Amino acid sequence: MARKLTESLEELQNWIIQKFHVTPANVEDFVNSTANQILSNTSIFVSTTFVTIGRVLLVVLLIPVYAFLLLLYRQLIMRFLIEFFDKRQNGLVQGIIFKTRGVVKGYIVGIFIETIVVAILTWIGFFI
Repeated sequence: MARKLTESLEELQNWIIQKFHVTPANVEDFVNSTANQILSNTSIFVSTTFVTIGRVLLVVLLIPVYAFLLLLYRQLIMRFLIEFFDKRQNGLVQGIIFKTRGVVKGYIVGIFIETIVVAILTWIGFFI
């Protein structure tokens, strides 16, 4: 396989020399400089790729964990918020918590409806 690669590179070099009327030394210098640039940029590319993959995996793993923990301990969090404020403010705190719950539910329903509308419009767009 290495021999075939070497033969292919020699054929490519001969073709370049004949087609573009350059000397073999110029072709060799160009190939060497390009190979050095590629090798120097490869380590940067590989490290950037690993960092990006690591960040994506971190986000993909942490969001479900946080969502699960928030759902698991939602009663405890609500109790903490109610106990954190003065007893005289319990009605107000509970009202704010329930209003917040309603706003969040409305937001999620709105996002769901928007997703459905965009999906339908995209589907229609593909069939036009």
